[in-house]
Amino acid sequence: MTSNYVSQTLNMTLQSNFFDYVNKWRIQDAVTQLHDTDETILVIAHDVGFNSRSSFYNAFKREMNTTPSALRASRAAADPGR
Repeated sequence: MTSNYVSQTLNMTLQSNFFDYVNKWRIQDAVTQLHDTDETILVIAHDVGFNSRSSFYNAFKREMNTTPSALRASRAAADPGR
């Protein structure tokens, strides 16, 4: 199977390109880490596979409609005992 075939199949079945599909899963992993760990956002960004903070923030905001910092802050406000 060629990479072009996989990419075309993703485009047709998921209405998403390969990079957006992969980034969606990376962001979901980042959300879990933001909730469950005290790691810095940059460490989490690198851990889930982003090479730069700016690309992580852009993908995160596009997927979650908020920033990683705002998500973590809202979680902390909702769970003050943490």
